[in-house]
Amino acid sequence: MRFLFLAIVIANLAVLALGEGVFGQPPHASGMQINPPSEVNPQAVRLGTPVSDTGSPNTSNSTTGGPGTPNNATPATTTPRAP
Repeated sequence: MRFLFLAIVIANLAVLALGEGVFGQPPHASGMQINPPSEVNPQAVRLGTPVSDTGSPNTSNSTTGGPGTPNNATPATTTPRAP
């Protein structure tokens, strides 16, 4: 277990040293650009009213829970612990 921990620490230090240019020219100095992540399929995300399992919009905002909580749900109660 100690060996694995030390191997991970040494690997992290080596990657840090590589990025800082200890082993030569750092990667960002040679003109490499950082490519920001792009969305693959942004039109697949739809915002709106949540839909229940039956296919109809869920409009029940009961006082015992949040959206999506059945109307017959009872709130969870906790008993106080003695000190």
